[in-house]
Amino acid sequence: MLSKQGAQFWSAKINAIESVTVLAMARRYREDSEEGYQARCKVEQWELPLVEVVFGDTCIG
Repeated sequence: MLSKQGAQFWSAKINAIESVTVLAMARRYREDSEEGYQARCKVEQWELPLVEVVFGDTCIG
């Protein structure tokens, strides 16, 4: 699921996407974050996909 900001950014480009491939998964831990952010973390660990996005010939600006 994308964040609100991510969804807003990608919604205008979604029709130009030809394919998306997950290249790797990065695991993050609460203690990896700065102290101010740690208190906002809802889980101890999470994963982030590293993806390759391929666009078609459509100009997306």
